[in-house]
Amino acid sequence: MNSEKKVSIVMATYNGSLHLREQLDSIYSQTRIPDEVVVVDDNSTDGTLKILDEYHHKYGLLYLKNKVNLGVSRNFEKAICNCCGDYIIQKRELSKTFF
Repeated sequence: MNSEKKVSIVMATYNGSLHLREQLDSIYSQTRIPDEVVVVDDNSTDGTLKILDEYHHKYGLLYLKNKVNLGVSRNFEKAICNCCGDYIIQKRELSKTFF
């Protein structure tokens, strides 16, 4: 039985295609790759969903798209509710060097 704790990373996106690849590449290039990455998109109108779909196929990233804008707090809350890790990290917390 594997006793290693599962790590989930959650992100909330809204029209973030300009920097999204850089953020996701950073996550997936860590020494300890997270067990899951869950992204909830707040109804973007740019290329964000296309990028998320690409990373879904490449790495198994899970993404959900809201039908209406929920705002930052509710968007993160929805992402947290859709992950199953023992540790949940919001993307903005990664700079604190968890891995």
